[in-house]
Amino acid sequence: LSQEAVGRFFALPAVVAMATGALLGGRYVDRVRRTTAVQAAVVLVALAVVAVAGAAFVRVNVLNGAMVTDQGILDGEGARLAAYRKQLAPCRPVILADLLVKHAEPLAPVDPRTAARDLAERSGAGGLILTGARTGESCDLDLVRTVRDAVGSFPVWIGSGVDTVTGPELWRICDGLIVGTALKQGGRVLAPVDEERVAALRAALDATG
Repeated sequence: LSQEAVGRFFALPAVVAMATGALLGGRYVDRVRRTTAVQAAVVLVALAVVAVAGAAFVRVNVLNGAMVTDQGILDGEGARLAAYRKQLAPCRPVILADLLVKHAEPLAPVDPRTAARDLAERSGAGGLILTGARTGESCDLDLVRTVRDAVGSFPVWIGSGVDTVTGPELWRICDGLIVGTALKQGGRVLAPVDEERVAALRAALDATG
């Protein structure tokens, strides 16, 4: 076999998923059960891995449409991902899709309400994620309210900028929070988790009732 053929074989979703299962050996699955965040180019592989690991959901940064990023143009793979997900019964992780993902701009102008409804109704996603323009930056609260109004009861998650100040207000109008930078020592994304920051955020959210 050529190196190219071998490379294509090991890039197949099922092959990667089986290798993941073998490496986990049933002992370390709990460490990755909750979620896997992936780039658009490897969504099929990631979904297979997540199914094997028994994770609850997989985050896809570009599910529909096209976004211009520092990595080039990322095209959504919503139709392929939805079709592949159907083959994974009964292990079908929920797909959480970013709406207007951070560090990127739409290839063509989009209306946030329309884009949100398309993700909710046409993409196969089980929820959508809103973020600020960059990692750690807060979401525009007006945008969050606009999207919530557009999609109704469809799950809306916040994927950046959640802290003790912004968290309580966001928590009242969303279904889930993805928190990273605000829980790290000094608010630095690559630093270790700060337990005092975790406790402070939990207390702030609990106070909302």
